[in-house]
Amino acid sequence: MSNAEIKQKAELPKGWADLLSNSLVAKTAVFDGRVIGCGGLFLLWPGVAEAWATYVKDVGSLNIYPRIIKDLIHEWMAEHNLTRVQAPLRADWEVGIKYAQWLGFRPDGWPDVPEGVRMEKYHHDGTDAIMHSIIRE
Repeated sequence: MSNAEIKQKAELPKGWADLLSNSLVAKTAVFDGRVIGCGGLFLLWPGVAEAWATYVKDVGSLNIYPRIIKDLIHEWMAEHNLTRVQAPLRADWEVGIKYAQWLGFRPDGWPDVPEGVRMEKYHHDGTDAIMHSIIRE
């Protein structure tokens, strides 16, 4: 599936903007004077949050330092006493899954189920998801 097809399928349903505006923490990324993305965590219940992010389509071609995002997630987990941060990733988004795994997310069920547990028709457009998480001991 192309990035354009994924972007079209991934348009947020009504109400998501309100939900994300009430995030526990959020950051906006600016590169060369333009907004290239934003992301954050919203609290599900004490100790557990869900990660979210949105970005411009050419973010992969920009010379940015992704370690900042990895460090931020772990700082936020410590600062807000989170033991789990999860992200339901589109099962058809291989690049996003690889990036999330680089950030430290692992598919739920790992290592016993290395590819993760598929959640059928999870996203608003009917696309399956694989829940990924970072667990802090």
